Amino acid sequence: MRYWMEKAQRYIRSMTLLEVALLKFCLLGLGIVIGASAAEKRKPAVRTCGIVMFLISYIPLMSSFLAGMFPED
Repeated sequence: MRYWMEKAQRYIRSMTLLEVALLKFCLLGLGIVIGASAAEKRKPAVRTCGIVMFLISYIPLMSSFLAGMFPED
């Protein structure tokens, strides 16, 4: 498992901004497909899960981004 994680980290470090954007659009499309295919009675649960997952990933990303934008002197 460690071998695959190191390979993935090496690939991620070599990604360009365009490749990262494409990956994000790919994941967005997958999320839309999953959300649209959920049964009507399950859609509120799917929506809640999506919101929680978004917040769990968005907050750390933005905090590290903002920390990089305003480095300490």
